[in-house]
Amino acid sequence: MANHYLHKDVSLPIWTTFELLSLGEFGHFVSCLNQNCKADISKSLEYDFLMIQMP
Repeated sequence: MANHYLHKDVSLPIWTTFELLSLGEFGHFVSCLNQNCKADISKSLEYDFLMIQMP
């Protein structure tokens, strides 16, 4: 699907990014986010981010 958008020379929808990244690359991307950004994402997904925090 990402190739469809790339060949048409238009902006990629955010969901097509997951066709271009491996799970490991995505995990690395998320690990680089600051705590506030991670918390905002977890709130939008209705996931309790504080439960997974390590001391």
